[in-house]
This record gives sequence, structure tokens and C-alpha cells, in this order.
Amino acid sequence: MDTMPSAPVNSPQPSGEDPRQKGRNSRLGFLLQLLIPAAILLLIAVGMVTGYLQKWLWMGQLHYTGIFWTLLSVQWTMFAVAFVFVFLFMWINLRQALRNSGAFAGGGAPTQGAIISPADGADRINIDLTPRLLRAGVVIASLVLAWLAAAGFFSQWDAYLRFRYGGSFGVSDPLFGVDVGFYVFQLPFYQLLQTSLMVVTVLAIVGVSLVYGYFRLLQADRGSVPVASGSATSHLSVLLFILVANWAFGLCLDHYELVYSTTGVVYGAGFTADHVTRIALWIMVAVSVMACALLALNVFRPRLRALVVGAGVYLAVYVVGILLVPAIFQKFVVQPSELAFETPYLKHYIESTRKAYDLDSIQETSYPALADLTPAVLARNQDTIENIRLWDARPLLQMY
Repeated sequence: MDTMPSAPVNSPQPSGEDPRQKGRNSRLGFLLQLLIPAAILLLIAVGMVTGYLQKWLWMGQLHYTGIFWTLLSVQWTMFAVAFVFVFLFMWINLRQALRNSGAFAGGGAPTQGAIISPADGADRINIDLTPRLLRAGVVIASLVLAWLAAAGFFSQWDAYLRFRYGGSFGVSDPLFGVDVGFYVFQLPFYQLLQTSLMVVTVLAIVGVSLVYGYFRLLQADRGSVPVASGSATSHLSVLLFILVANWAFGLCLDHYELVYSTTGVVYGAGFTADHVTRIALWIMVAVSVMACALLALNVFRPRLRALVVGAGVYLAVYVVGILLVPAIFQKFVVQPSELAFETPYLKHYIESTRKAYDLDSIQETSYPALADLTPAVLARNQDTIENIRLWDARPLLQMY
């Protein structure tokens, strides 16, 4: 029996969208991912340009165009210098922490770390990170911190300009014999540098400690001193050396801050600031120098216990010497005989106040009273007569 050939049956098309349409959608999504950040950056740039354009036109009308360009160049130079320094400082330290932890030992293989629960050391949250992801995280963290630090430095342009172009007043303070111009022009910029370096170093110590803790090169068990590897301890010793040296510089600057002290009976340096706090500050500078020497030794012979004990002793000496001893001395020694102790400093305070308000140049002239007043004289000086007080407070208070 002959059979008729059956008609070909079309195979069903696979479900889903067309591959070409899928490729177009992926390209469109990629473009959107690029356009959104670009639009945000463009809006920020337009806002900055229009703001600077407004200032340029306004200052141009006042013939201050040169000042405008000076301010602009100083602001962005400070921003660039701070950004580059902080980025390199953070990137080098975080990168070194990853190298010490062996994060790049496996090439492109994931690196496993652990986050240990403080409630139970047995509970661990394992996270696998590739070296590429770690590098990107280090760069991103360094960029963010550098941007924040540079933005803060950008706003302190006036401190640099005062430091760069400030002069002297020809008047010395009675405590150190330093020209007053130093306190107005130089000291604020030195304090800005010292504070900025301290903040950046503390952030680097925190970031490096987190990296070492993640890779379990730095561990802290309850009720015992933390344990760390030799490389981690050496790295932390270098950062602490920078921090303590920076504190020593800050303590030297704190000597000049005593002219703003509020410990005494008046605003300014008093007996306690001059005879107690100054000595305590010099002692802290000496302690800081010894701490730097011990930290330098600890770089080559790393011992974490020495770091912990040394940090505790350093903070204890600071609290006792700088905070407690001056307060106790002021309360129990100076205040019972305050006038006797503070009289020289009261004289300095009055003299400086007179100079500040230019009262020391006033010349006193006496006009003897006339006994032959006549009605004609009184009529010619009627304005003066009308200004005479009916009740003169000076003799009135004496009589009362």
C-alpha cells in the first residue's frame, strides 16, 4: 500500500526574545549606566562653572579680577595637593596591608577572610574576595577619603593666604616674646597641617587594622592582649610612629595656645598655664620622643604587647599631666591666693587690652575750673551746660 509523504512539520521556535533584541537591550542598559553618572557630573560641573562665572563678573566690576584668579588658583592647588597626598598615603598603606596578609598570593583565586562574631568566636561569616576586587576596594576607599580630605582643605584657603602674605604687628606677647602676627597668620596654618595629618594617620590605622583583622593577622580574644603577626605589628608601628611624631609637633604648638587659656582669672595665660602647663607640655614632648624611639625599635623587633602597653602609658601620662595636674593646681593652690598669683598676669591683660583698642595713646589734659563765671559766659556755652548731669554718679555713689 502506497503511502503519501507527510508534509514537513515546522519545529517550534524556542521561547524568549530575539538574540539581536537582547543584544540591543544590553547595549542600551550599558549606555544608561554611563549616562546617569555623566549627567550627575555634568550638573555638578555646570553649577560650579556658573558660580565661578558669577564671582568673576562681580569681582571684575570691582576691578578685583587679580584677586579672583589668586583665590581660584590657591583653592584648587590646595585641593590637588591634599588629594594626591591623602590618596597616596591611604593607597600605599592599604596595599601594603594586603600584601602582608598574602591576599595576592593566589593570583586570581578568591581570597577567604572571616568576620568573627564578638559574642561567639566560633561563629564566622566567610567572605571570598578576589585580588582584583580587593585592589578595586583599596583604590575606591583611597579615592573617597582623599576627596573628603581635599574638600576640607579646599575650604581652608584663607589660612594659607594669611600664612603666605601675613606680616607682623611689632607687638610681642608677654609670655613667649613672639610677635602677635605669628598667632594671627602662621599658627592657624601650622595647626591645620598638624590636625589634617593626624586625622589621615588615624584613618589609615583604622583601615589597616580592619584589613589585618579580616585576614586574621590581628585578633583580639576576650580578656587577653590582642595577637598579631610580625608584619602587621611592624606596619602598625610605622603608622603609630608617624602619629606620635605628629602629636609631638602638636604639643609644641600647644605652647603657643596657652595665650588663649581660660584656666586663670582672665582670658589668657595665667599662673597655672605659665608655671605648670608649660612644664607638662615639655614633659609630654620628651615622652613623645622616647615613644618614637621605641616605635622605631618595634618596627624591627615587632611586639604587639609593647604597642598596647606603650599606648596606655602614653595616654595616662597625657591625661594626668595635661588635664588633671593643672586643674588640681589651679583649684587648690592658685585660687585660695588668686590675687597674689595672678597680679602680674592681670597687668599683662590690661596692658594688652589697652594696646588692642589703642587706648595707650590717649593723652590726658586737665582744664582748671574758672571762678569768674558770668551769665554771658554761661549763655555762650549753653550746649555744655545742658550736658551736665543732674546726678553725677561718681560723687553720688561715694555719698551713698
